[in-house]
Amino acid sequence: MSIKVIDKFFKGNENNKILKEIKTLKFKKGESDRPETPPTGKVTKLKKTSFIYKTFLKTFKKQKILPLGKKLFRAYINSFEPNENPYYHSDGKNVTTFLYYAVDFDEHDVDLGGETLFINDPLIQGIVPKKHRLVIFDDDVWHKAQPFRDKIRYTIVFKYK
Repeated sequence: MSIKVIDKFFKGNENNKILKEIKTLKFKKGESDRPETPPTGKVTKLKKTSFIYKTFLKTFKKQKILPLGKKLFRAYINSFEPNENPYYHSDGKNVTTFLYYAVDFDEHDVDLGGETLFINDPLIQGIVPKKHRLVIFDDDVWHKAQPFRDKIRYTIVFKYK
């Protein structure tokens, strides 16, 4: 299992601008995590002209964390309502996923949820949401979103193949 956590992914006020842009976006019904599960959450595709899209790509390049030999094939934002319950899934063969928590807090309250849970048999491990936190993981990692108890959970996702 390959999971990398990068804290302080952004150094300035990019996160505030990202949160502001998210509030202007239109989300549609979410997707099924696996063929046998119903759709959960909401999703919106990131436009290449958006501040979010351009800022992330610029920062990926600046920090030299782009996966070698792979190309970006999908960029979007997931949204989950409080207490919604998505399903475990993997992101497909030969995929590297970049997941960013679009939150405005530095410290995580474990009772409020919002983690990304990963199956690392026999354990289930969670990465807690935090401002400026990026998580990078490979295709073989089964995972799911854990919604917040009292607010909408937004994650920005870039997938490379």
